[in-house]
Amino acid sequence: MNLLHINSDFANQALYNELVSGLDRAGVGRQFVYVPVRSKAELGRNQNLELENTEYCYAWVLRWYHRLFFRRKISTVFSSLANSVDLARVSMVHAHFLYSDGAVALRIKEKHGIPYIAAIRNTDINAFLRLRPD
Repeated sequence: MNLLHINSDFANQALYNELVSGLDRAGVGRQFVYVPVRSKAELGRNQNLELENTEYCYAWVLRWYHRLFFRRKISTVFSSLANSVDLARVSMVHAHFLYSDGAVALRIKEKHGIPYIAAIRNTDINAFLRLRPD
């Protein structure tokens, strides 16, 4: 299996590196970790370069206005990801957040037919779901 992680918080939380490292050690196959970030300081943070079957792709594409224009954010992240990762090599997508990463995973499913799993967290339901008009 070739697994693509989309994780917009990977650079800020070491926990996600533990997951990727554990999956690498378990031999799940090739992993691609796509990390959209808001600042130059986040580039390359929390990656484990000792992993043999894991590739990281950090993209400094998020801007302040993406907090207001959700669909534009998803289009920007999707375009960046599609230009950075060979989606033909991906067999499953793991979106680490329902909205920010899950909407990109849904777009990948619609355009490339790659199945995805989205993690649903408390804030996805109790903050974003309540505030999203759509």
